[in-house]
Amino acid sequence: MERSTRAWMSIVVVQAMGSVWMCYAKQKAASHYISTLPALSRAHALPLALLCILRIVLIFDFRNVSVHVAHILLSIITAIHTMSEVFYYQAMSYGIVTVTEVTLNCFSVVVMLCFILSSSFNSSESDGNGKRPRKVIAKHYMEAEMLTPDEDDELVQAYKKWK
Repeated sequence: MERSTRAWMSIVVVQAMGSVWMCYAKQKAASHYISTLPALSRAHALPLALLCILRIVLIFDFRNVSVHVAHILLSIITAIHTMSEVFYYQAMSYGIVTVTEVTLNCFSVVVMLCFILSSSFNSSESDGNGKRPRKVIAKHYMEAEMLTPDEDDELVQAYKKWK
């Protein structure tokens, strides 16, 4: 389940980087905002960039609960902010870009909450030390006979002749 969740996070990182690129490449804010001020587009790119950085940290440090909590909170805040800009303030356009951002943020929150609350997240955390070293619990009884071969053995006789 961890691999699937990390794969989902990498997909969402690519999407967030695309949104940040759209905000900076199109300085007229045509992809997100109704107004064409470049400052609006750059202001919207900042929380998306922070969320992208947090997701990259989450991919590499996946067992850290505090990073998960920060990611969930920032995803919720970003989704609420985008929805308020679209529906309440009506400053952002209702389009594919904004709908995709909100949908992926909300789905990300659901996936992360399911993973944190799952038993695999909690059980793997207690086994984080890895395998413990093995202890010798039995000794082979024929070990002494293997170290000293019989005198009438062919190899022993051949060795004595060669010597």
